[in-house]
Amino acid sequence: MATSRIQTAWACFNDYNPVDQSLIVGQHPYLYNMVMATGASGLGIQHAIPIGRAVAELVHYKHYKSIDLTRFSFDRFYLKAPFAEKSVF
Repeated sequence: MATSRIQTAWACFNDYNPVDQSLIVGQHPYLYNMVMATGASGLGIQHAIPIGRAVAELVHYKHYKSIDLTRFSFDRFYLKAPFAEKSVF
C-alpha cells in the first residue's frame, strides 16, 4: 500500500431529490417564467429526450401534449403528496 498510486479516477455531479427521489419537472409554483427539469440523478441522461420534449411542449403550449409529467411537478411537495415508485426496491 505504501507504494500504491491512483492510476485513474473520475467524478460526476448527480442532482438528487431527497424528498421522494423522483424527477421534478414543470413550472415553479411562484416564478411563472421558470421551468424545472431536475432531480433525476443518474437517470437524467437516459430520460433526457422525453423530458426535453415534455418541457418544450409545456413552454410552447402551456401544457403537456404527448408525455404527461404532471405527477412529477413541484406542486406535490407543498401538497404533501410525494411520488413513490412501486417497482423500486
